[in-house]
Amino acid sequence: MKNKKIEISIIITYYNLGQYIDEAIKSCFSQTFANFEIILVNDGSNEKKSLEKLSELKTKYKDKIQFIDQENQGVAKARNKAIQKASGKFICCLDSDDKLAVDYLQKTYQILNNNSNLAFVTSFFQTFGQEQKLIKPYDYNLPRLLAGNQIHVSSIFRKNLWQKVAGYDEKLSGYQDWQLWIKLTCLGYKWEVVKEPLFFYRIRRLSMLKNSDKKRFSLLIKIILANHAAYLKNFYKVIYYWIRIILKKFCKD
Repeated sequence: MKNKKIEISIIITYYNLGQYIDEAIKSCFSQTFANFEIILVNDGSNEKKSLEKLSELKTKYKDKIQFIDQENQGVAKARNKAIQKASGKFICCLDSDDKLAVDYLQKTYQILNNNSNLAFVTSFFQTFGQEQKLIKPYDYNLPRLLAGNQIHVSSIFRKNLWQKVAGYDEKLSGYQDWQLWIKLTCLGYKWEVVKEPLFFYRIRRLSMLKNSDKKRFSLLIKIILANHAAYLKNFYKVIYYWIRIILKKFCKD
């Protein structure tokens, strides 16, 4: 990757998931697209095995990955710090237990680079681990986005627009990626979906249990308050999509 113009910066956040990080990194270095850099942020990992793995990675990839260490401050601050140092005009955030398909960067980059009206590009994605499911995010539709998020965290977006909206919201304890997609879209930009499963999202037992209904509702209220103008403008359409979401869940149950 040396002597090549960096087009995409992959930001990997790392916190006590040393058993998965090799898969995430391998998926990056297997990309068919070459003009990227990797910045790995250790967000205050404190488990012995994860720290040993981090030390191993720093030795193995000392010339291939930029490493940042910080006290545990949360994923939003970790991402923002790394993006500030990023050289790429496009950003791809990757959690340390997830994976990219080999042609993920190539296909999303081609679309985003050739369409200045897009803020980000996402894709269909496959869950794995505790749950296997194909998720097909909706095409550009702001009211539907306001009603609920299906856009995965590793969607690639423009760094200059990230700067315009002041990055990930560090006050939120969750849904930071959803908030970012809303803010970028409210600037007047659109998104596009690659209709192939190019991202793999790991479902862990802990991740399934950690967010209670009470916490999710609290975060939803914060999202609504932070974007109240958009919710008011699209009020009836958002209500319509909420009803559809509730009915769909009710029918499944």
